[in-house]
Amino acid sequence: MQTKEYKLLLLGEKQIGKTCFLRRLNNTYRLNNNYIPTLGVDVTSIDMNKESGKIRLNIWDNAGDIRFRGLKEKYYIGSDLAIIFRNNNNNHLIFENELSNDIKKLYIDNYNIDHPEYSINEYKHIIYNIIINN
Repeated sequence: MQTKEYKLLLLGEKQIGKTCFLRRLNNTYRLNNNYIPTLGVDVTSIDMNKESGKIRLNIWDNAGDIRFRGLKEKYYIGSDLAIIFRNNNNNHLIFENELSNDIKKLYIDNYNIDHPEYSINEYKHIIYNIIINN
């Protein structure tokens, strides 16, 4: 049986925690105080095994800095879910307004790598349920 694949986007302004979040999902997070901006997009695949079978998440970590955003909305084509990182300003609307209405959205507010709202397993469960059940 072929593994079902889903495309996820990580969107938000620069230095908001998108890449750190992805590294936590992928169990590759290491504390590093040196900020290196994402250039265009980095794609990482993560396999998840559930009772209903294995799925693959192809996660597109999109640059937040306007100088490195590359093809922007062209990267969004065929996406199943956009994870949008928000803080206390409305800068996330720049990214959200580029999305088509048929892409499901999950909002993460004021992401804090040291004290996240949910454990990584809870985030995976939330993501899985949004993709599979909606």
